[in-house]
Amino acid sequence: MAWAWKGWFAAFGAAVATAGHAQAAMTFDERELDGGTFIYISGQIEFTDSLAPFELLASQGRARFVTFDSPGGSPYKAMDLGRLIRRYGLATVQIRSTECASACALAFLGGSTRAAMAGSIGVHRSSFSDTSSMPVDDAVSSVQLLTADIIAYMNEMGVDPSLLQLALQYGSDDIRYLSSSEMQRYRVVTDEDDRLAAQSSPRPARPQQIPTAIAPGVLGDEERARAFLDASMLTWSSDNGRAMAFVSAAYANPVTFYGKSRSRSSVIAEKRKFAERWPTRRYAARPGSIDIHCAEGLCSISALVDWYAHSDQRGKTSTGVAELELIWDPAIGQIVSEDGRVLKPR
Repeated sequence: MAWAWKGWFAAFGAAVATAGHAQAAMTFDERELDGGTFIYISGQIEFTDSLAPFELLASQGRARFVTFDSPGGSPYKAMDLGRLIRRYGLATVQIRSTECASACALAFLGGSTRAAMAGSIGVHRSSFSDTSSMPVDDAVSSVQLLTADIIAYMNEMGVDPSLLQLALQYGSDDIRYLSSSEMQRYRVVTDEDDRLAAQSSPRPARPQQIPTAIAPGVLGDEERARAFLDASMLTWSSDNGRAMAFVSAAYANPVTFYGKSRSRSSVIAEKRKFAERWPTRRYAARPGSIDIHCAEGLCSISALVDWYAHSDQRGKTSTGVAELELIWDPAIGQIVSEDGRVLKPR
């Protein structure tokens, strides 16, 4: 974070200094800072927690931003909280004297704008793949689905999904706290954060794009493209809510869609209509058919896709094989062109 912010963060730290350590159960508390109101979220984020108290505070319109003191908890509940933060247009701010680690980092990403001190956001593997008590097959399936959901969520929030690769390198006993440059690189913080400051200061430099070369903890563009393809298959094979959350963030605007320039909203509407018509879907790219090549800032992705779609309500089933061709822009993490054809309907 820019040095010009140090005084403001210190004042903010004083406003939460009375909180002490995070409580066992998640709580929501309104606090004041220089005449402004913020929501202080403390404690473990449990899957069974109700978010109604947060919605009540947010809906009153007094709060400008949210901050956390939480060691983490349920990734799915954290993503639900993050989406509520985004829905109410609240910013997120994090200081080093309070904790936002593990699943809490996912909730932080919901901020419409995001500011954080170096070392205040922690990530690690167990937030994403805590499956030690599951049978092996169930654990693999759970990890794949959770990974896809997190990738979809990060895309939705404008964060580079390569952050997940970094998180997976650290166990729960070795939390990785992000540096300022890492938060900028992965777009954990935004370049609009200065609107939160209670002082006038120069606008921070725009975060640099992820380099195409593979570096420690960072996926290369081809690996990121493969992760995107895997996530698209997994999420499109899940329930309509998760599928559409991914689709809503997956396309550029406009996008070349089967030979025609289309608005993102029209493509999303078409995808939603298909999902509602075929609520049960299973899509899988054949491993031997996948070809990915990245050059000049774009990645071409092609694969043969086996599909199964079913509607209990209509008593209909459709299966087959299709050829899929995508052009994916790694700088924005979105599809700029989609094409393909059905090879073998059954």
